[in-house]
Amino acid sequence: MLRRRKSEPAIYRDGMAQRNGDPVEDIPDAVDATGAVDAPDNVNHPAHYTYGSIEVIDAIEGLLLPYHLGNAVKYIARAGRKDPAKTEEDLRKAIWYINRYITFLGKQKKGGNDVD
Repeated sequence: MLRRRKSEPAIYRDGMAQRNGDPVEDIPDAVDATGAVDAPDNVNHPAHYTYGSIEVIDAIEGLLLPYHLGNAVKYIARAGRKDPAKTEEDLRKAIWYINRYITFLGKQKKGGNDVD
């Protein structure tokens, strides 16, 4: 069974992640027909987000980034790693999220909540 880091939320049967209470179950490791643990773990710790000294999700949560900026960081971090042929696409997605957040902030200043 995969052992969660202390910073990871517990996984509940209803699919909701919560940080309090006891987990109903751990996330099982991927095991092949021979009983060997399959690597890499593309669900819990994808290689394109786990290089370096900190996992991208930990940085996003540690910085308390809002949704838009968290996604921008995610796309920047994985650019050239998940699919080298899509490096430019990942960077354009990051820019899109940043621009959308800037638009959102502008509408917040004007008193509106809508984002087009």
